[in-house]
Amino acid sequence: ELIIDFLDEGWLRFQTDQANEYYGLNIKINIRKALRILPILADIEGEICLGEGDRALTPLSADVPQALMEAVRESGERMDVDQLCWGLYDVTRYRYDNSSTPGKQMWSINEKGRKLVEWYQKKE
Repeated sequence: ELIIDFLDEGWLRFQTDQANEYYGLNIKINIRKALRILPILADIEGEICLGEGDRALTPLSADVPQALMEAVRESGERMDVDQLCWGLYDVTRYRYDNSSTPGKQMWSINEKGRKLVEWYQKKE
């Protein structure tokens, strides 16, 4: 718990006015959120469609697995694509699939995310 607290305190949201400033510890991952969300993503084969369209604050689609929806609901976060992905960009793969209309926002865990889940599960 102390390590997670330390890492989460070091996670900083990038702000455009800080582009040339020193960040100190900036691992770009919200660890508490990652440890709540990544195990769910690790159990999913392939990508999931988070939402349709490319606008900000896109609501989560009905295709999002129930376990993931419950994890978001329990956290008290907004139920939209931006909020779900926030703090998880380095441990997930996000892509916009524009092969259909409307386009789809696709999401999956990446290799770094899988390694984080494996490490955490071994430590429990």
